[in-house]
Amino acid sequence: MTATGHWKVQRLTAVLLIPLTLWLLFSVAKLSSASYPVVQAWITTPLTAIFLTLFVMIAGHHAFLGLQVILEDYTHGALRKRAILFSRMVLATATLLSLYAIFSITTQDL
Repeated sequence: MTATGHWKVQRLTAVLLIPLTLWLLFSVAKLSSASYPVVQAWITTPLTAIFLTLFVMIAGHHAFLGLQVILEDYTHGALRKRAILFSRMVLATATLLSLYAIFSITTQDL
């Protein structure tokens, strides 16, 4: 990806995260005193599951893009490639585990 393309995708993911983050913050605030079954029922609604999935995927990609820029600026040589690869593996693992958690909760009763 070119530097311009990287910049554009990072800005696009940032813009996409604004409404998703606001939705998540307000939703979590409303559920702050709710019991686990209530939160589980909320997560299993289709629209919530879709929004959570989008949030996790977009946030994971946005985090990687930002971390990649930092690593490119402050690491050099072979360490740069290893650090970027390691950060990609860690963020991909975190994203996949989050998606698995959403999937597990939404399909628990099936």
